[in-house]
Amino acid sequence: ARCPADQAAAQQLYDPGAADAVELWPDSLFTRREAASPTGIVIDTTAEKAPWIGFVSPLLIDVFAQASEASGFARNGGVLFRFSEPIEGLPETVAESLESEAAAIWDLDHGVRVPFRVEPSSDGRIILFQPAVTLEPNTRHLAVITKDATSAGGCVAPSTVMAALLRGEAPEPRFAEVAAGHAEALADADLIADDVVAATFFRTHADHLRVAEAAEHASAASYDWSTPPTCEPAGAFRHCEAAFLANDYREADVVQPTPPASYALKVTIGLPNTPGPHPVLMFGHGLAGDRSSVTWIDDIAASLGLITVATDALRHGEHPTADPDALNGGAAEFLGLNLGDGEGPPFDTRVLKSNFNQTVLDRLQLLRLLQSHPDIDGDGTADLAGDRIGYWGISLGGLLGPGLLALSEDPEMGILSVGGGKLTNFVRDSTELMDVLGLLAGLLGGDDEFHAMLTVLQTMVDGGDPALWGAHVLRDRLRGTTPHLLLPLAMSDGVVPPSTGRALARSLGIPQMSPVVEAVPPLAIVEGPSSANVDGITAGYFQFDRVGSPPTPAGHSLPESEEALLQVRHFLETWVAGTPEIIDPYPIVGTPPL
Repeated sequence: ARCPADQAAAQQLYDPGAADAVELWPDSLFTRREAASPTGIVIDTTAEKAPWIGFVSPLLIDVFAQASEASGFARNGGVLFRFSEPIEGLPETVAESLESEAAAIWDLDHGVRVPFRVEPSSDGRIILFQPAVTLEPNTRHLAVITKDATSAGGCVAPSTVMAALLRGEAPEPRFAEVAAGHAEALADADLIADDVVAATFFRTHADHLRVAEAAEHASAASYDWSTPPTCEPAGAFRHCEAAFLANDYREADVVQPTPPASYALKVTIGLPNTPGPHPVLMFGHGLAGDRSSVTWIDDIAASLGLITVATDALRHGEHPTADPDALNGGAAEFLGLNLGDGEGPPFDTRVLKSNFNQTVLDRLQLLRLLQSHPDIDGDGTADLAGDRIGYWGISLGGLLGPGLLALSEDPEMGILSVGGGKLTNFVRDSTELMDVLGLLAGLLGGDDEFHAMLTVLQTMVDGGDPALWGAHVLRDRLRGTTPHLLLPLAMSDGVVPPSTGRALARSLGIPQMSPVVEAVPPLAIVEGPSSANVDGITAGYFQFDRVGSPPTPAGHSLPESEEALLQVRHFLETWVAGTPEIIDPYPIVGTPPL
């Protein structure tokens, strides 16, 4: 029998009508039916349903007003439970999470358990389940903690509201659908209500479908230069500048399946002096950078006979959406942050998501243009080989890469240098933002409450998250063939924190190459070198812990290091030759250990 409330050492906390903080998330109470949604629901975090929103910092109030943009809960988000006392007996490893009697996440529509990590708060009263994979879209899930969990050796009881829901009873009329959903979910997972002390069932979103429709439209459209390329000698390259008319799929900062507008997008091309056709390497610049940084890879590209091509991300450089007076190169604007006195909310999740997704659509359109116009210099002969296209993104470019690789059928390979995913992890773990994050955590009631709120916020940003698209690069392809993939990450990166790299690696389901600095379950660990190691595709996640001699911890400048450049150059060289190979550069360079 379940633990009686009067004998419980701890009680699960859940009374959404009276709480002053979020007590359970995801929670189907915070949804409403919507016929136009691909899942049939949207998120509904109104103050009437969730009075605790009134206690949230004014900086985030507008985020909840935008929540109905999401067609369900995050595919890369955590599950939050709150208790009166610290909870014990939960799984300690990802492997244990698949066998534990005390806790589980179920994918109900596929009848399988989902691996996860348990992250307790500093006082043990908030329990976060962090899935170790990206959840399936438009899928019912159930997360539970059972009576096998304990507190100080005693039993744990559900809240009064939760106890009613577990019995399939609605304590108030607004809980009617939630109560019925609990009963159905517990039955599907073959669980007995009396064995459960806390549960939440929820449906994940399918927000990727609208962007995928836009990508389909963009791939089928025709493109031409609005300003034909003009080229000038630049060493081993000819430096070319051009522009084309790109479709803008945004309307009210939400990507639409068909474009309501267009704009002229400037393009920088590096053309080898040798006769073509040459393979193409698209370059993705970093946050606050611009397309001119493509010249950084000129020497490598020229030596391998590669054409380089780059365009500015939204809000950056000379992109039509960029503000020339923006601070820090448009970085804040790209992230949806309004740091000035202008109109709009302090943090706009719609802007953030559309900046990510429209930038990907810009680049997809550019690749289509290049394939239909292979003669860059106008001499009547093809300069580029449209069937040999690769992508190399660094930092922000690495974050944007999964979207391009998932939505475009053109790239044969991708390199995502110091990339990452799960956008709320950037906010939580960036050492570069410690002062700002400390202030925000203070406004929300401390680090534990800050982390709890980030679990909620992931649902609002998930539709543009690199980890969302990562799940569709090596598996569950939306279109095209699977690309080769190299994911080189730095273990002491303060800009793109290692936790975001792990999140992206997990979403990709990519093998982890030795030497392993930190194992990332459930990823398989493989010995290198790796070539055609995943169903004929080369794919590997490599952790750099050090660079140089004497060695220093590998940070965000990793791509400039001798070790990383050697690995990338070898990957590119073998790709040009046929099938790329991933090597461990440390023995070759002779980098001593830290």
